[in-house]
Amino acid sequence: MRTKKRNALFGRYPSCDLLNNALRYLLRNNGPDREHAMEEIITAIHKADGYIHADIADKVESFNEWYWGKYRDA
Repeated sequence: MRTKKRNALFGRYPSCDLLNNALRYLLRNNGPDREHAMEEIITAIHKADGYIHADIADKVESFNEWYWGKYRDA
């Protein structure tokens, strides 16, 4: 999983930071559509060739592995 680099392109800055903030809030709270919302955000960051902030990278990676394990056959 990629993490933020100092020389990241400026165009990625606002959207990746906002999406990372949303992930951070979702990691703290449980809601009915939380799992799918988080996976959509993670996918958006990856598709944009973006980055995951270092402070949540481990949690996001764990969630991503859990999510795809749970929904792989669904």
